[in-house]
Amino acid sequence: MAPNNANVSTRGQRVVVAGATGGIGLGVALQFAKTGAEVWIVGRNAKTGNEVVEKLKQAASLSADPPPEFRFFQADLSLIKENIRVADELADAAGDAGVDHLVLTQGGPANETDVAPNVDGLDTHFAIQVMSRFVLAHHLTVARPSTVKRSVVAIAIAGMGKAAFDTKDITLEALKKKGGYTLLPVAARDCTVIDAVWQELAERSPSVRFLHLYPGVVKTPALNDPTLPLLTKIMFKAGGLLMGRPIDEYAQVPFYLVANPEGQKLVGTDAKATHWNDKPKRIAESPALKSSETRKAIWEFIVAKLPQ
Repeated sequence: MAPNNANVSTRGQRVVVAGATGGIGLGVALQFAKTGAEVWIVGRNAKTGNEVVEKLKQAASLSADPPPEFRFFQADLSLIKENIRVADELADAAGDAGVDHLVLTQGGPANETDVAPNVDGLDTHFAIQVMSRFVLAHHLTVARPSTVKRSVVAIAIAGMGKAAFDTKDITLEALKKKGGYTLLPVAARDCTVIDAVWQELAERSPSVRFLHLYPGVVKTPALNDPTLPLLTKIMFKAGGLLMGRPIDEYAQVPFYLVANPEGQKLVGTDAKATHWNDKPKRIAESPALKSSETRKAIWEFIVAKLPQ
């Protein structure tokens, strides 16, 4: 059951949603637009991005004076330099007013056929699902401090971490050689890395809330991706039919946690990253992070990828 966000207004707030040209990101962007926020979206395809901007305008209240601004920022989020470039563009455009909420929804399931390294030495899945989330969050809170004022939300794979974690093979090269770079083992890695860097970022920007959300099964276009392995497609299809939630229904969850006073009270104000399922209920961080050495190794690996 979706949280009750009736009568919640976000007028006067500015929200950046990465990955908003479809799926969950589009649902989140529309929810903020409907409630009065200024929404900026980040994506790769300019044509689709501009079409989404028109959808946001149509969803927005016509009575607002002045009307909220909706903008599209183009970037290839699989590349570190592109994440930094668009983050600078966002920060410059936001100015002293900054951004209230940064919502990161880009990426999708791992695909065992898409493991070739890019110019940054990263496969496309890791580059978008993990690295781009870190780079955008880091650049807009640490490198360009005070750009994000209130919250950074990663909608990804919270709650999937395992106790064992190999800090010497964070990109899972051994798994790739076996042809096993698939949904479940990669999800555990993704969860642990995002949880680790989210906590480090929370400690560096104590006025900003860092949330990592697991959306459960949402009826997005990813459920019908023809490039996914057959078993994954069957799992997604069955899950979508039995338990899948519409995009607009799930979008109420991240909106509740960052924009609804009830949800904000639930999140609290401690300078600590928090992790949430789709209920929404708080869940524990990845168990591998009980080791401070693991947490430190992940942070050092991720930070070392940034331009020096």
